Amino acid sequence: MSTPKLPIPPLHTYRNQGSTMQMAINQFLISYAREDGYFNITMIDAAKTYNLVKITSVNFGYATVDVVFKTITGEIIDLPIDLLQSIEFAGQKEV
Repeated sequence: MSTPKLPIPPLHTYRNQGSTMQMAINQFLISYAREDGYFNITMIDAAKTYNLVKITSVNFGYATVDVVFKTITGEIIDLPIDLLQSIEFAGQKEV
């Protein structure tokens, strides 16, 4: 997995970013969905943290970006990027 050349800003600020940063975020989200590893997702204001989730898809709509992930219990959750603070690699690979 590649590391970003620039730090990725909090994901909920996506709409306020310039097109270059939005493209960088898009590319990392797509690479996360293709990765065999697990991730930790934190919502804004630490409302909830999802640990060891598998990102299954990223949906790019006209005015939104949704991140779809599967928890270790099998629950599938779809959250808009506006509610997310960060997505970090958990350091675990799927066995």
